[in-house]
Amino acid sequence: MKITSIILVLLLSISVQLYASGGGEEQYIAQAKACLKQRSPDLRGYFKAYQKAAQFGDPEAIYELAQLHSIGFGCKVDADKALELHQQNAVSGHKESALCAGILLYQRQQYGKARPLLEQAAAGGQAEAKLILSIMYLHGQGVNASEQKHLALMKQAAQEGSARAQEQVGLYHQSGRFGKIDMQAARDNWRAALVGDNKRSAYYLGMMYRYPRLGDRQREKLARYYFKEAALESIAAAQYELGLCYLLSIGGEKNATVGFEYIADAAMQGEPRALQLISLSYVLGWGNKASRSNALYWMLQVAGK
Repeated sequence: MKITSIILVLLLSISVQLYASGGGEEQYIAQAKACLKQRSPDLRGYFKAYQKAAQFGDPEAIYELAQLHSIGFGCKVDADKALELHQQNAVSGHKESALCAGILLYQRQQYGKARPLLEQAAAGGQAEAKLILSIMYLHGQGVNASEQKHLALMKQAAQEGSARAQEQVGLYHQSGRFGKIDMQAARDNWRAALVGDNKRSAYYLGMMYRYPRLGDRQREKLARYYFKEAALESIAAAQYELGLCYLLSIGGEKNATVGFEYIADAAMQGEPRALQLISLSYVLGWGNKASRSNALYWMLQVAGK
């Protein structure tokens, strides 16, 4: 932390001495928690309490303060200050701060500076750090591009619980990028990612059960279930597929009105297939009242006008 004021330097040195003697920061952390328990949470008070706690050198307090600067919780967003604090904390071995500092530097395209911090975080068991390092090896960002290292790190990140890595590993198994197509491994990774709340994986699971074996009612029920999971997170492709399920009685009851609503939601997000289908539905009065003006509007959207 850069401090130019002599008074602040003295105060900081006193705080460090108090921390070394084993007291001080706990009372401010307690104050911070109390600020959030009020009927009207005192966000500014929470921030100030953690400012004081961090002066004692407590790594968790410094990490929390950095995060507050990152999101503007009780203060203005200050990414530079957040980075400074995370870097300071990473030097003392705080793996979560190493990850956050690495991410902030990666976002600034300072790959050379990001890499050692991400490697530190990865060594400390941070799966997301391995995911980002994998992406760096894929694109040659601050490292020599390496497909082998990209795949190895992506698989490690997935095995260690990164939902985003599990999603990607599932896609790689589906496409055969690891050497052969393995749909069981793809399914297992997408299911694991879904447990981690990665809803795009629900869409992939839905597609796996929906196609290509049409007419299998049990698979269609599973497809509908997974499409609904993904549609709840406004994933346009899933909304479109779920709309078809309702329109065509795939995996459950037929309900043209509900199906149209899902198709419309997907179309509002620019899903190309939904744009075409919604214009046709207004022509035919399928799931809604026929309307030439609405049909024309959506046709123009398809045409990009």
